[in-house]
Amino acid sequence: MDKALVAILLLGGYLLSGCGGGSATPPPAATLSVTVPSATVTAGTPFNITVSALNASGTVATTYSGTIHFTSSDPQAALPSNSTLTNGTGMFSVTVKTSGSQTITAADTVKTSISGTSNSINVSPAFPPPPPKGIVGQPYGGAQSITIGGCALNFVGWPLEELDVPPTGHPWSWTAAQGSSLPPGLAISAASRSCGIGVVFTVSAWLVGGVPTTAGTYNVILTGPPGTANYTITISAPTSAAAATEASGRHHHYKLIDMGTFGGPASSINFPFFAGTLDNRGMTVGWSATPVPTLPTSSFLICGGIDGVVPFITHAFQWNGTVKDLGTFAPSETNCSEPFFMNSKGEVVGASETADIDPQFFDLQQIHGVLWKDGQMIDLGSLGGHQVAAFGINDRGQIIGNSTNTIPDPFCFFGTVQNRMFLWEQGQMRDIGTLGGNCAGPGAINERGQVVGNSATSANANPLTGFPTTDPFLWEEGKGMMDLGSLGGAFGSASSLNNGGQIVGQSSIASDPGACNGFPDNNNLNCHAFLWDQGSLLDLTTSSIGGSPEWIAAINDAGDIVGWGSFPSSTLEAFLWRNGVATDLGNLGGCGSFSQSINFQSQIVGGAFSCDAAVVRAFLWEDGSIVDLNTLIPAGSNLQLAVARNINDRGEIVGDGVPPGAPPNSFAFHGFLLIPCDENHPDIEGCDYSLVDASTGASEEKQTAAKPALAPEAIQRFMRSFGPRSLPWRRGFGPQPVK
Repeated sequence: MDKALVAILLLGGYLLSGCGGGSATPPPAATLSVTVPSATVTAGTPFNITVSALNASGTVATTYSGTIHFTSSDPQAALPSNSTLTNGTGMFSVTVKTSGSQTITAADTVKTSISGTSNSINVSPAFPPPPPKGIVGQPYGGAQSITIGGCALNFVGWPLEELDVPPTGHPWSWTAAQGSSLPPGLAISAASRSCGIGVVFTVSAWLVGGVPTTAGTYNVILTGPPGTANYTITISAPTSAAAATEASGRHHHYKLIDMGTFGGPASSINFPFFAGTLDNRGMTVGWSATPVPTLPTSSFLICGGIDGVVPFITHAFQWNGTVKDLGTFAPSETNCSEPFFMNSKGEVVGASETADIDPQFFDLQQIHGVLWKDGQMIDLGSLGGHQVAAFGINDRGQIIGNSTNTIPDPFCFFGTVQNRMFLWEQGQMRDIGTLGGNCAGPGAINERGQVVGNSATSANANPLTGFPTTDPFLWEEGKGMMDLGSLGGAFGSASSLNNGGQIVGQSSIASDPGACNGFPDNNNLNCHAFLWDQGSLLDLTTSSIGGSPEWIAAINDAGDIVGWGSFPSSTLEAFLWRNGVATDLGNLGGCGSFSQSINFQSQIVGGAFSCDAAVVRAFLWEDGSIVDLNTLIPAGSNLQLAVARNINDRGEIVGDGVPPGAPPNSFAFHGFLLIPCDENHPDIEGCDYSLVDASTGASEEKQTAAKPALAPEAIQRFMRSFGPRSLPWRRGFGPQPVK
């Protein structure tokens, strides 16, 4: 054969076989393509997008195996979770909710340069949902809450359109259909709220609101950006003639739901630090005892319920119509778990024991942080140590918590090892740092991703206290951790913040610099309450008119604050703080009270106790009137409501109760849920829709005779039963110094 021909044949075979007989390696993915089938979509209506991995030549990279994360210019968009592609392509459902021009972006979670953004999507406003029914004399539409970009707006009414800009002009109007009229007392209006420090973000809504005055069926023609549509609004007569002129001081009845137990003696709704135990759908979380006794190695941090006083294995539960055991890490029969926070999606974070022992923490069982989501129990990992718990999660899925490492430190985590605050997102945990010391404790996270807590400012002890100086902090992405300062002392902590970035907490003062490094002293008020707002730290204990707030339980998005403090009537009294004025909420005729939660309608819940602390009663405060919640549930109920721990924006309440006659600190308490029998909860089986006069529910409040005060030590022992469950993590930095 001709040598030239042989060479050509060999070369051809070489080329055809792909460089020496091996298979050709396909070009890797260089970018992602995000394709939207239509340039115009309707807000709130799902549509499909196609994502393809493309190589440098623009063809599909069929071997791409990366994980994709989705984002949108619309902060309210409902996006797919992290996903993979099949043969380099995939189709996903997306819902955008904010009208205007929006985009969808997909990016590789590891190599972020592999990304792509859709063309501009024109999002047209959606027609409003069907109007709710109304009742004469009662605010129309019920409680509404919208959050855009971490800024929350609360209002009462029928929402027509949600915006991420201030309301302008008059885009919505209505007329009566032929033969009908507009409902008397109702009108179209706008509500708005601005958030942010420096860069201000505004959330607004157009709505139909007011108080209807006349019963009837009203056919209206509504005109707005989506077009014109016909709606029917039904206004019902009140349940009684007196209800038509319902005044401040009248209360609804409630339906009582007992959470029961998992076979043990007790269950409980955790104390809410930043209201993480109850969402606006009525879903709640807590812990429940099993019949199995605790082990010598069971951890007091989460096992046995509040302060570890119930000597039984306890499991986290979630109620959504029925009680569900959220489980533990194996073995579940002898391990405890506890939930600490639930977001509005029903995702729960907390902690669970494992089967392993932690030799650096008193030879007790290890604790791992947990995310309960979509029926799964996800271990969040750690920062190197074996004591981890998650204390907050926002609707973006960002989780904050506390984790130990293995570095010994006499001032951190009960004098054992260092503990640090973490932020967990997209499967990754990171240490967010300190203010210069070795320890940092958890506080809360809001919908904007702002995080608060406390941190040591030095690794060395302050000679005045025996502990490193510890200050409250604010952490923000891209800005890091900022020291919020102090009120003159050496210990401070930020416990909560709202979606507007207002922060509350406590700080010691110069005359008693270590006062806050332990349970607050309700006698001399050396541990002061503070509000931090736009760079200014305000001492609420000394600056408030009417009383001296000491312990802050919650702050709502309107900036209203609740907790307990010292007032002329009592050294421990529930209060509402608003615009510099602290209002004493009363105590149902006893010796003291404490408030624990407030919703956007300024309804407040808590507990009031007798002078010998033998009786504690859950209360509701609304419209300037305090009422014993036990008077608003059916007579003969199987629980005496001791403490109301949380209230959502629909007026649903959770808390703890005991069998009638049992002491509040017994092992027999049960968690409960109260559903109000009102216009927002129609046709609830077993509901009494009549109203109760304030004088019926709070007649004891009229007593004016002097009552013996509890000793400071007794008050502190009593209040420990109702303190936040995160206290050991947030405040237990080290052994108490020798005095």
